[in-house]
Formats: sequence, structure tokens, C-alpha cells
Amino acid sequence: MAHRACLLAPSLRARGVAAVVANGLWGACATYVVLLCAAPLVPALYAQGLGLDVTHASYTLGKGHLQAMFVGSFGLVFGNVLEATCRGLGRTKESLNCVVVAVLAAAVLDPLLMFGWGPFPKCGIAGAAIGAALAACLNVVLHLWALRDKCGVALRWTPPNLQMIKNMAAIGLPLASSGVVFTLVTIALGRVASGCGPHHLAAMSLGQKFEATAFTVCEGFRLACATLVGQWGGAGDQKAAKRAASTIVKTCILSVVPFAIVFFVMGSTGGGVIEAIAGGAGRADTQVVSAAALYLKWNSFALLFLAIEAVAEGAFTGAGNTLPVLVIGAACNVLRVPTAHYLAFSLGFGITGLWATIVGSQVVKAVLKWWWFKREVRGGKIKKAK
Repeated sequence: MAHRACLLAPSLRARGVAAVVANGLWGACATYVVLLCAAPLVPALYAQGLGLDVTHASYTLGKGHLQAMFVGSFGLVFGNVLEATCRGLGRTKESLNCVVVAVLAAAVLDPLLMFGWGPFPKCGIAGAAIGAALAACLNVVLHLWALRDKCGVALRWTPPNLQMIKNMAAIGLPLASSGVVFTLVTIALGRVASGCGPHHLAAMSLGQKFEATAFTVCEGFRLACATLVGQWGGAGDQKAAKRAASTIVKTCILSVVPFAIVFFVMGSTGGGVIEAIAGGAGRADTQVVSAAALYLKWNSFALLFLAIEAVAEGAFTGAGNTLPVLVIGAACNVLRVPTAHYLAFSLGFGITGLWATIVGSQVVKAVLKWWWFKREVRGGKIKKAK
């Protein structure tokens, strides 16, 4: 909503943005309370969903890390609101500077807290989560400073405006719900991968780490699309909003083409490149590396449609209607589970059935979301600023 507040007259802009941000932070408080309540329950549910042994020592270590992440998510939820505000104001450079400093701080704090160097306590793997949480809090402080000194938006105590929070939730809740469904489905698919062989679960995790580079690029275009569609739509120019989204989706697709080619080549070489990156010859598990190569080869094509889906989601966010993201995303993601089971086990395709399910559903999701957005534009349904 910050990009809509930007359309106000200059004399009212700072107060309008500050009011929106303050209520966004109230929403962040509510989100943090929910995460705190979930912290004791999530590790066991996550492990059981993947079929992992909760009595193993590795589970205890993972549990400590995961719970520390949830408890320390204060800076993350507040930082998301402030970063979105900077994007809405068109001050992405200032936001990037804040994030870079925070990331560098995390890179320094993580090993200090994990290994107990110097005056820092030795926290083990949980130290990584603690360091990331402290860096996220630093990110919040830096963004507050940037909003005040660079954007002229000074935040003050404001009681919650329930109507404004409700309007924000109408946009954010479908996105959050879609993300939750995606996470639960990913856990269920992890169980399918494990059923095809334990090394496939590890390969899926390894492959997704490579994919994260392309996903980060898509995320940048998603946020850019949300900002531009929101600004043009808020000004009442539906055609300009559509042109912006169309230009961004083409640029995003072209940007991930190199990743798709690299991942396909990596998958076609039998895992040699993956092995070198994952630990070097003789140290990386050859079964995991070979399975990860197959995963990347299958999903290289899907990256093009991941780009389309990301930009479409950004367009819906800017248009102020994220319900289609939930409807299409939840339906396609949930259907992944029975489809993967059927192809992998009933028809006997094994892990290939799972990879085919992921790629096929990615194509369907992207096409449907982009089609629905174009339908919204033709109907003139992008919300104007009030």
C-alpha cells in the first residue's frame, strides 16, 4: 500500500506513508506472535512430514536451529514491512544498501556465535540462526534511519487502524497462505523423494540450493513489477500497468535463460560440476550428486515458467488483488502430491515421476496466473489510489 500513498500530494505524502507503515508494523507484531506460538510445534511436524527419525542426534541440532529462527524472526517480519515501504517509495537503492550491511553482519556474526570465537558464546548450529536474527534487527534499524533521513518518513506511535490493517491483510493474507501451502506440499513431496531413495531427498535439497540463485533474480523482478503495476494502477492508467508487466516478464525470462542453460549442462555432465561445487571429488556423495544432476536437468526448463509466475504474482500484488495467487497456487501445488504419488509409485516411474510432476505443475501455474492477470487488466480491475 505504500506505493499508493506515494500518489498523494507532497505535503501529505510523508504522513500518509507513515500511517500505512505504522499499521503494517502492527500487522508484523501479530505475525511474530503467531510464529512464537508455532515455534515449539514446527520442528517435530516438519521432521515427521519428511519421515525423519526424531530420536536421531541430527534432529536435536536441527530443532534448536529451527526454534531459534522462529524466536528470532522479529527482525525479519518488521524488516519485510520496511523494505516494502522503500520499494513503494522508489528508494530501492537505499534499501539495498541496508540489506547488504545486514548480510555482511550476518556473515560475521554466524561463525562467531557458532564456534564461540572471542567473547562470544559457543551456540553450535543454533548460532547461525541467532546471528541471522541479530543481523535482521540491524536491518530494521538501518531501514528506519533510511526512511527518516532519505525519504522524509518519520514513524511515530500510532494506535492500530483496524480498517487499514484489514485492507493490508486482504492483499497479504492470500500471498502468505499460498506460501504456507507451498511449504507443506514441498514437505509432502520430500516424503515422495525419500520413498524413491534417501539420496533423492538430499539431492532435492541440493538442487534447490542451486535453483535459489535463479529464484533470487525472479524475486527482484517480482518486486519491481509489484511496484510499477501498483504505481500505474494507482494512477488509473491500466494500459501502462499492463505494458510495465509485459516488459518485466519478457526481461525476467531472458534473465533466467542463462541459468536454465547452465543447469541443463550441469545436469547433462553427470554431476561433475555439482560434485566440484558440493565438496570436491571423493568427498561428495556420488549418489546424491547424480540425483541432483537429474533434478537440475529436469527443472532447467521450468525456470522459464518460474519467471512468468514470479512476475504475475508481483503484478497481482501491485493490482491489489492477490486472491488468484492463492487460488491457482494452492490448487496446483496440492495436486502435486497425489500426482507425484501416482506417477512415482503406481505407474512405477520412480523419481522421474516426481520431477515430471514438479515441472508440469510449474508450467500450468505460470500460464494460469499470467492469463488471469491479463484478464484483470482487460476488465479494468486494477485498483486506483484513493
